[in-house]
Amino acid sequence: MDSGVEPFLRGEIDLFEAGSSEVLHRLERDPHARIHRFQELNVTFLGLGVKHPPLDDVRVRRAIAHAIDRDAIVQASARTRRAATGILPPGLQCYAPEPKVLDFDPAESRRLLAEAGHPGGQGLPPIELVTISRTGAAARMTESIIRDLAAVGIVIQLRDISWAELNRRVDAHSAPLFKLSWVADLNDPDSFLRSTFETAGQSNFFSYSDPQTDALLAQGEREMNPMTRARIYRDVEKRILDQAPLVPLYHPIDALATQSYVHGLEPGPLGISVLDLQKVWFSNREEDR
Repeated sequence: MDSGVEPFLRGEIDLFEAGSSEVLHRLERDPHARIHRFQELNVTFLGLGVKHPPLDDVRVRRAIAHAIDRDAIVQASARTRRAATGILPPGLQCYAPEPKVLDFDPAESRRLLAEAGHPGGQGLPPIELVTISRTGAAARMTESIIRDLAAVGIVIQLRDISWAELNRRVDAHSAPLFKLSWVADLNDPDSFLRSTFETAGQSNFFSYSDPQTDALLAQGEREMNPMTRARIYRDVEKRILDQAPLVPLYHPIDALATQSYVHGLEPGPLGISVLDLQKVWFSNREEDR
């Protein structure tokens, strides 16, 4: 949490994870801090509960995806965000850089809403967005999303809740719109696509169900040829994005700060939970501060 930055700056702790661009800026001004920036296997996204009207209409979901200016979200914090071309992050097996996301196209968003019977948003009820992002860059991102959706006629009802309540509502599939990040626990596309998008998947918070997606996931699991397997998962990814149970917003660029007397730390793509500390060593604390 960002609150730990004060003890770090006082030299009371050895390592700290920068949670925002504001904290990163403070750490970079500290002459005793060493900053280690790395791309984690992570995606931050807007989730859509596909069983919640009007999100049960794929045209409304696609309209939401086309309405959000994701490039503006990245540029608002360019040092800590990388544009998402799909669901899978850079560095993950089967990742491909070509764009698979529905592009920013407000005109197409308005067309889809009209086709769904809601020209200019007419007759469309406010859609609840649950979030824990009350301050800082995350809150500004939420405001940007709300403005983008309002511009095409989609009204968002923002509800700030606690982490515990967010977890409860996401697990219960009772959140129409929600913001989350997903982090891989191993370098394989199944970490992102199977439990989250397979029918009845353990982490399928979207209530998404599609027989063709299920069939492709099963095929990818069995396939041994790496090139064929990569093609299967790219097809899965594209199909999911076309049906818009989520809108990938960006891939976080993470940063760890260590005191100057800490040496040999090399963060990897799986993040702080699996840091390799075997080569980390400390020099004389007093001489290096």
